[in-house]
Amino acid sequence: MEGRECSAFKEMFHGRPLKVRVADFANYDLATQYAIFICGNQFRHPPAIYFAEPFAQQGEEAVPFLQDKLFRATDDLTIRDIILVLTEMSRQNTYDVTED
Repeated sequence: MEGRECSAFKEMFHGRPLKVRVADFANYDLATQYAIFICGNQFRHPPAIYFAEPFAQQGEEAVPFLQDKLFRATDDLTIRDIILVLTEMSRQNTYDVTED
């Protein structure tokens, strides 16, 4: 996970109300949000798909980062998770995915 250990983010998945975890998510930089999102979806059960919504709120700012991750992705789960965020961007109208 690019040098990040999912265990470093366990407070984002346990012990605090969901609203607090989602609110705290916005305080992290883009790379950390991505790591939390991937850890939550690929290594947690049930997956923490609820982080797709606040991640997608960044819209156009996050797109180059996500495009790079998508182009370098070699596994279906990562591709699935990035597409989930892009779909959520489209749903929220934070980025016009269909025009890109």
